[in-house]
Amino acid sequence: MITLSPERLLNFLEQWQQVRPPALFQNKPAIKPLAPGKLAAFCSLWQHYQPLAAQNALFFDPWDIAGLARKEVQNTTVLAWLLNPLGSHGFGDIMLNTLMAELSLRSAGQLPAYYGEYCRVNVEVCPSGDTSNRVDLVVDAHTFYLLVEVKIDAAEQYEQLSRYAQEANICAGQRPWAVLFLTPHGCVGSTIGESTEKNRHLSLSWYELSRLLWPVLRGYRQDIQYKSPQRHMAEQSATCFIRRMMQF
Repeated sequence: MITLSPERLLNFLEQWQQVRPPALFQNKPAIKPLAPGKLAAFCSLWQHYQPLAAQNALFFDPWDIAGLARKEVQNTTVLAWLLNPLGSHGFGDIMLNTLMAELSLRSAGQLPAYYGEYCRVNVEVCPSGDTSNRVDLVVDAHTFYLLVEVKIDAAEQYEQLSRYAQEANICAGQRPWAVLFLTPHGCVGSTIGESTEKNRHLSLSWYELSRLLWPVLRGYRQDIQYKSPQRHMAEQSATCFIRRMMQF
């Protein structure tokens, strides 16, 4: 637990004023002088309420306990859970529909915004049975076929996205298909190749995805007044994971 002392905080702020780079704050108004009395009152309130916050588990993050960190396989599994319309979270299809609405725009309407009559979300899949083409996440729906390659720290493999496009083309049949490259920076993959239509390859950053899903989750949380303990746990788990996305 952090011990907040008015004297230590005041000392830190005064020293920071002396060493901070002036160029970073040229256009910023001067900071008002600190009021020691107000600062002491704030610290007193902090020391009173912080233990209460800890007792109420306001800092609880199940994914921190599970050791997700920046592990791609584990984070992909949680993402699949979140996007799955039949997931145990009970959110239904709101997360997947939000993502697909964005991908439909980015593909110039080539991908539909809704999955139709059925949707299967799986991880670590070899779509055509070729074990050298193990895809992180597959959304196999009635109206489209989507492969998702997830990156956090790892680099692309040899012709990876080009090979995945071939897999998607084979498995999609007559359905629209695409390969989504999900990375920390939302960059376009370097292994796309030249033979595939550009609208088949889509890119998105983890942060962009979090910005899409966050307002949806917030609206969902406010939707129902009575909530079971399980629903609270599902909402907390989703909230913590979306916050993690923002940091990748």
